[in-house]
Amino acid sequence: MSETPLTSSIDERITVNEVTQHYLFGIDLSDDSGNPFPMTLVTHYLDAAIDYLQTVVDIQIPVIDVEETHDYFMEDYTNWGFLQLFKKPVLSITKLCMVYGQHESFNIPLDWIKLEKTSGQINLFPSHGSAEGLIINTQGVFVGLFNRWDYAPHYWKVEYRSGMEVIPDMIKEFIYKKAAQNILHVWGDLIIGAGIANQSVSLDGLSQSIGTTQSAMFGGASARIEAYQKDLDRLLPAIRSKYEGLRMIVV
Repeated sequence: MSETPLTSSIDERITVNEVTQHYLFGIDLSDDSGNPFPMTLVTHYLDAAIDYLQTVVDIQIPVIDVEETHDYFMEDYTNWGFLQLFKKPVLSITKLCMVYGQHESFNIPLDWIKLEKTSGQINLFPSHGSAEGLIINTQGVFVGLFNRWDYAPHYWKVEYRSGMEVIPDMIKEFIYKKAAQNILHVWGDLIIGAGIANQSVSLDGLSQSIGTTQSAMFGGASARIEAYQKDLDRLLPAIRSKYEGLRMIVV
């Protein structure tokens, strides 16, 4: 195996060395002829594992800058300007503004924004008084702007930074075990050849037989793959519980 440090193309903090040393320890990543695995195979499965977790849990792992629009709903607005951002966790909000058509009409003061970083949820808590010509009543409502609308498309524009500055160990464990499963599927088929359970070699009256747990239905690494799957089944609900946040309120 090359000693050149290799990383996922999605996030350089997810490395080939960590998955091979921590989750493929004792595995000779080569075929039965001694040809080493191409490292592009390992990095591909790391990328796939990151993408899988981001999709099923709806989280952002690499740090990125995001610009997105949200529709205005009166019910959400009267509940302290509630917005659910598309990417989470959220590191910081850099801009929140109201948009009429293609024109930004008013920038919300950042100190009005109450942000739940892990779940990516925003509430607005305006101060009493006025701001740049907008009148705020004692209930925190912008007087005169929303009296006629129950809904307005793409009314809010938000710019923010999303991702994980430090990747939690639980997230790394899930990614590495998910990637290791796919690598072990390939490796298990190549121990003595795909679908071969036993191999015998004879030379000058001497013979040697090698038996494995491999069969037409099971690969040579099935036990470890199954163990990792149990760990993944345990980790996924915990990750979802931490990052999904409150999605529905019943009144």
